[in-house]
Amino acid sequence: MNPSKPARPLYLSGETEGVFALFHDASDRRGDTAVLMCPPFGLDPICLYRKQRDWAEHLAAGGYPTLQIDLPGSGDSAGKPDDPARLQAWTQAASAAALWLRTASGAPRIVAVGVGLGGLVCYRAAFEQAPIDDLVLWAVPARGRALVRELRVYSRLPVSSVLAPGDPGPPLLPEGAVLAAGYLLSAETAAALEALDLTELPLPNAKQRRVLLLGRSGPTADERLRGSLERTGVDVTLASGRGYGAINEVFERVGDWLAEGEAHRDRLSAAVE
Repeated sequence: MNPSKPARPLYLSGETEGVFALFHDASDRRGDTAVLMCPPFGLDPICLYRKQRDWAEHLAAGGYPTLQIDLPGSGDSAGKPDDPARLQAWTQAASAAALWLRTASGAPRIVAVGVGLGGLVCYRAAFEQAPIDDLVLWAVPARGRALVRELRVYSRLPVSSVLAPGDPGPPLLPEGAVLAAGYLLSAETAAALEALDLTELPLPNAKQRRVLLLGRSGPTADERLRGSLERTGVDVTLASGRGYGAINEVFERVGDWLAEGEAHRDRLSAAVE
């Protein structure tokens, strides 16, 4: 691997809210692929925050220009968590980021990597004709309500509400809102996610797509999502996520999967010629 170039911070504007991004260009480009990384939510970013940047640098060093984004209302992006229409704003942000990455990198093929909520958003963006070709979905449920239910359970754990001495604690939440590890889902956003079912959103041009499904702590992914993708003709690969403690193994598995796609397209091009 070649060392990646220093990450370039930028804001994506236009039709989206100000979306903060880090662009990791590749010193030695490999094939025709660039990677968009869409972040998770809640406890997941605490587990993954530094590792996300390590992962982006690893991908860039392997030859894949990589763009990390913060979703609107989170991180260094504009907006607030309780602003209206967050799910649509997140979807538009992923779409705009994919378009920017394709233009800036010159890569004709964009692979979106999403963990948890990030995977739901990337998938929804691809359904809405975003310039996303393939997907890596780690711990992504077919139904958004499974993710919201998990966040609600976590929000009730003592670790999610530990207070400093003298801290009166957060204000009472509106009915339906979720606060997990300091991360807020408004009642409107939670309801929008609970209504989201990826099996009802068939990906366009499904037979031309590849999807890598990673289980959270093993090879078990959401079977409803897997079955839905396979029925429409998507080339699905199932692999173990092994948990966040073994994330370096995920780096290597995703890298191998990307390389397999490059090799397959090279063989098809050679056969045509």
